[in-house]
Amino acid sequence: MRSLFITHRFLDDGEMPVTGSYRRMGFLLEAVSGISGSLELAVMVPHDLPITPDTGAHYARLYGKWVRCPFRLRLIPRLPPKGTLSLKGYLTRPWDLYSPGYHRYYITSGEQQIAALRDAFAAGPDLVFVQRLNAMAPILRGGLRHPAIFFDLDDVEHRAHLRHIFAPPHWGTKYLGLLHTPPLFLAERRAIALARRTYVCSPQDRDDLRRLYRTGRIESIANSVLFPQQTPMPADPVMLFLGSMIFAPNLAATNWLTGKVWPTVRNAVPSARLIIAGEFPERAATFHAPPPGVEFRGFVESLDDLYRGVRVVASPILSGSGTRTKIVETAAYGRPVVSTTLGAEGLAFEDGRHILLRDTAPAFAEACISLLQDTALCATLAANAHRIAERDYERGQVMQQLQASMQAALQTR
Repeated sequence: MRSLFITHRFLDDGEMPVTGSYRRMGFLLEAVSGISGSLELAVMVPHDLPITPDTGAHYARLYGKWVRCPFRLRLIPRLPPKGTLSLKGYLTRPWDLYSPGYHRYYITSGEQQIAALRDAFAAGPDLVFVQRLNAMAPILRGGLRHPAIFFDLDDVEHRAHLRHIFAPPHWGTKYLGLLHTPPLFLAERRAIALARRTYVCSPQDRDDLRRLYRTGRIESIANSVLFPQQTPMPADPVMLFLGSMIFAPNLAATNWLTGKVWPTVRNAVPSARLIIAGEFPERAATFHAPPPGVEFRGFVESLDDLYRGVRVVASPILSGSGTRTKIVETAAYGRPVVSTTLGAEGLAFEDGRHILLRDTAPAFAEACISLLQDTALCATLAANAHRIAERDYERGQVMQQLQASMQAALQTR
């Protein structure tokens, strides 16, 4: 079977391949290539990237670690961004998903991108897998068709868009983004109608979209993790927040954690330390003058070493959608988590049994204090969460679930 895999996730876009969306891309690519005899990987790349044989060979080696069959890499230049997000940008054809006002969809859906994918479709793949709405945009705009398209929506785009608008910080022009919401609904609807199967990352998203778009061809494929060797729970009161600051919800979470939660924790546990790990830490409000006990580590090479010295992990997410791979990963490492309800949305962890869910700064701080001081509670939550993670999120069994879904769909008219 010949397959075509289309993604806008380019490994040199500034994010490390350990971030959640890249890890899902690698998982999907491994699953599709695992049932294919050959594969063409089409990647949307920056418009100014020199595309040469050496460039192609370099990135083929990088992507090749996820591919399990012979493959060819096709690099498709994006359009240059046009203008900036402004009042004029928001009002420029607000009904049109592909207008310059929607940078993320505009840059992947020009005539050059459509022509490249039309050529890839003409090669006659048996299966086409499209990751995210950005990569689906040129297919929708170009009117491309194929009888076996599989679409990974992952995060529900319209929901993430609305949550970003209503999440702090607030400013007047931010609400003009509401004009862009109807085209997102329409694009999701068209993409789901075009696909033989659409995949999201939680049963909650699956059920919501089945009701919204009135179709049963939507399935849940969880964000999965590999299970490391567990290490003993450390006695030192060390907390961790892990996430790239290039992602707006992570940046907002860091500012809320260090500004509104951490002072209370530190007053109750004077020896407590908070490690914030992830790319672009300089974007955080407290980076240049960290509160007492706060340490910005930046990108961390070894998660095993990091988790070995951590007692509690925080997930104070206030906006966004999808599921947090880091919470599942924390459960795999055998550490307890304090999260907002939104941060743990879509996961099978129950408050008080597998995780502590708190949505106000005082309550979040109190939960962190409890875990920093109560070893028995830490151990109980961590053990319970680890069992759920093994049951629902182990990478091998989730991959088998996805492959079985695609193969069953291909056998159904």
